[in-house]
Amino acid sequence: VETGVWKGGSSMVAARVLRASQRIPECPQMARTMWLFDSFQGLPPPAAADSGQDKGGVRMDPPGSYRFRGGVHQVVELYKRAGFNATAVHASTLPSLDPAKLPGEVLMVQGWFNETVRKAPVRQIATLRLDGDMYSSTMDAIRAFYPKLIPGGFLLVDDYGWWVQCKHAVDTYFIRERGWMPGFVRDDPTGVWMQKPLSEPSAERRMP
Repeated sequence: VETGVWKGGSSMVAARVLRASQRIPECPQMARTMWLFDSFQGLPPPAAADSGQDKGGVRMDPPGSYRFRGGVHQVVELYKRAGFNATAVHASTLPSLDPAKLPGEVLMVQGWFNETVRKAPVRQIATLRLDGDMYSSTMDAIRAFYPKLIPGGFLLVDDYGWWVQCKHAVDTYFIRERGWMPGFVRDDPTGVWMQKPLSEPSAERRMP
């Protein structure tokens, strides 16, 4: 699952790695679906929690940032040219989707996160990548999807080290709603990742 697709570059890397792994006998051989969520209209208007500045002293990008000509259809075509069965799904059609009969191996879900992430029939997640920049976008995604991330699965947060709004959403979710704080691994100045533990800290070890 990826929330924040833009032009599809990061998710395409993941799709190609997944395809390559299916040719390696030691890797789990199972059908997987890639769920890719984006408004394809750029960023929504910022909320009060999106105040503040990034590490470079820049305020949150204005509404509509990252919008591009072609939108979801351009990204779908990118995947089709690479040989993937990709299709666009609008927020309004999510309730009618049958998890057993999904219309493609790569699903581009178009709509604001607060309209899509809780409605999508996603059952289990092996890798969850958050790239929503804003507090509300990040919080909507992590609340909906982290509980579905399997133990041993991976959480990647693209802008944790750059947008203070993103970091605040992630920290707030773990500390206030799950009662513990992961030790994230930083692999570049902005992105972090973690592997979900097989069992979360027991109640007596959780943060007050």
